[in-house]
Amino acid sequence: AALRHRRAAKARERAAKLARGEELDPNETDEYCPDVRVADARESREQREQQEATRQKGRRGGPGDHMFQDQGLGERRLLKEDGTPVQMNTAKWPFSIEDDGATITIDVALPKFLDSAQIDADVQPTYVRVSAKKNHLQLILPAEVLTDASVAKRSATTGHLLISCPKVLPIVASKAPERVKVKTKRAETVADPLLLPVPGENLAGAVNIRHIVPKVREAEVVHSKGGEASLGEDWEDEEEVPPLL
Repeated sequence: AALRHRRAAKARERAAKLARGEELDPNETDEYCPDVRVADARESREQREQQEATRQKGRRGGPGDHMFQDQGLGERRLLKEDGTPVQMNTAKWPFSIEDDGATITIDVALPKFLDSAQIDADVQPTYVRVSAKKNHLQLILPAEVLTDASVAKRSATTGHLLISCPKVLPIVASKAPERVKVKTKRAETVADPLLLPVPGENLAGAVNIRHIVPKVREAEVVHSKGGEASLGEDWEDEEEVPPLL
């Protein structure tokens, strides 16, 4: 901005001299001559260096920050002042956490073509940290885990990192025994053909119309049609008399 103002001022001064009819000094340098352009470039570079130095002093953790000079930048970002881990996912890796009561399983969807040698998985009793290429995924676990028994595996096809962490105090939930259904056979009852069925007794399924009208015994049918003829009230049958036929 200062260079533009200075060039504009020189241009106005030269224009005023020409308007008054004055002669210009031949020894006077033009604003576009090589000497002036080199001086302008040097001045611009000094201004940029001053601005960058001011920005570095005001940056957190820089030379002008006296609060965190004794603490490293990476440690300050991952842990608080009291040592509590900070949850973060700088690379925005998709992940999932599953807890089955005995083991906490963490599935991190790392890039498929990321070299496994560049991945660092650190399991602590209360948190897990996965680092790769200056990116960090730090998660606080829902329960305390055994660090020595934890296992980390990576899939060769998808690139996912699977971390299994057994709990210090596992919760084993036993399944309730399955109830066995006992099938009971209903007592088979023989219906009397002379009795009408009880209303609503045989309504399961199709309606049986056979027992709507009661059946009549064959002896009663013969008696109704007319059997032996009566010989009168005074007639008595003697067992010693043989039959006529």
